[in-house]
Amino acid sequence: MMKALRLQAILTIAIVLLLVFSENVLAATPNDTHFSRQWGMIKIQAPQAWDITHSSPSVRIAILDTGIDQDHPDLQGKIVASRNFSSSGTMDDVYNQGTHVAGIAAADTNNATGVAGLGYDSSLMIAKVSTDSGVAWASWVAQAITWAVDGPDGDPATDDGAKVINISLLFTSPSPAIENAVNYAWDHGVVLVASAGNTGGDESSSPMYPAAYDNVIAVAATQADDTLAGFSTYGDWVDVAAPGLGILSTVPVPPNEYRCLSGTSMAAPHVSGLAALVFNTVSDINGNGRLNDEVRYAIESTCDDIGVSGIGHGRINAYRAVTASLPAEPEQPPDTPSNISPSNGATNVSVTPTLQSSAFSDPNSGDTHAASQWQVTSTSGDYSSPVFDSGANTSNKTQITPSGNLSENTTYYWHVRHQDNHGAWSSWSAETSFNTDPLPTVPSITVWGGLTTVALLGLLMAYMLSKEIRVLKS
Repeated sequence: MMKALRLQAILTIAIVLLLVFSENVLAATPNDTHFSRQWGMIKIQAPQAWDITHSSPSVRIAILDTGIDQDHPDLQGKIVASRNFSSSGTMDDVYNQGTHVAGIAAADTNNATGVAGLGYDSSLMIAKVSTDSGVAWASWVAQAITWAVDGPDGDPATDDGAKVINISLLFTSPSPAIENAVNYAWDHGVVLVASAGNTGGDESSSPMYPAAYDNVIAVAATQADDTLAGFSTYGDWVDVAAPGLGILSTVPVPPNEYRCLSGTSMAAPHVSGLAALVFNTVSDINGNGRLNDEVRYAIESTCDDIGVSGIGHGRINAYRAVTASLPAEPEQPPDTPSNISPSNGATNVSVTPTLQSSAFSDPNSGDTHAASQWQVTSTSGDYSSPVFDSGANTSNKTQITPSGNLSENTTYYWHVRHQDNHGAWSSWSAETSFNTDPLPTVPSITVWGGLTTVALLGLLMAYMLSKEIRVLKS
């Protein structure tokens, strides 16, 4: 009996050692000195993914954040371009976030130093979009997105731009400038990733931007036991989750080179680094000339279901993403609506206007126009409480008249999006404004002219009366 128990114990230990050996040796664990403390990389099976691909220096990840320590030993060899869009006088990361985010996404890996970056061989573009106190302006972010897409040479057709853009910051209200820049980036083949926010796990909180835009992957944060981090925002607008609690990465030196930080700002660059890996494993299945749709599909469709609601597809799994089998035709959203009217800046528009947008069909996929949603607001960029919202309108797909009269002589802003017969929504169209008819004008009467007219009428009546009196007398 004792021999049997002893043998069972030996077999159990052997199995455990075999599992450890297979995970840490066969999975190509990097030799970075602090890798064993990077629980998030192990949780999402990064070493197994690195057995498949290390990405490539030609795949650039743009970090739009608080700047970077350009002399950090784990980062300095990865930076291929940088630009300061903020009012700060330095590219340095005074706020101590951008450096941490960059290390998670693409620190120098397998260099026997510090930490590993999920993007492994991918490169970094750095855009500083925040003051040294951590305040960002929408115009800075919008400009940085466009710069990342176009690259340092300003030409989106060349290959010096970013394939992935990480935005670990947020705004509580939408910005037309950022949304337009996001759509520009997506249309040029870029994957955009943004943090969902740290509102204490409040699902009822309003969506955060730019994470909530359709063409951005919104990322919540999980902890080591695969539960939602207590600080993380979540909701039906969030797309995926990634490790975000106690994440070890690079920080400006001195005084330290590495530190653990927490937040959805730390979760987002895990997804950005993964996107850099997946760009090397997918092909243009649908023939639209870009890979970002296949990359996003691979990431979202292979997430692990960890039993947490409000995190979209689940927690990312790097190995499953880089080995994903894509369908012959990944579901593509319709193109952004165009040919809309009234045109931007139109005046003297009726208070019962007809809003119009062209229908669409895709002969390659068989997608057809199934519904449209129209929103009208009186405040530019703010559609949280629109004057009119049609919802998913299936009866009026190409035009609609907002219910309830609009006010006269008022400027309104509107946008529209389309839904195909598979339920996929397009991005919202660019915001368009129009001004309704002014109030009717009452012809003015000159007081002096009015008095003169009255006087003349009085004289005429007096003359006629005098004539009548003379006739009577005669």
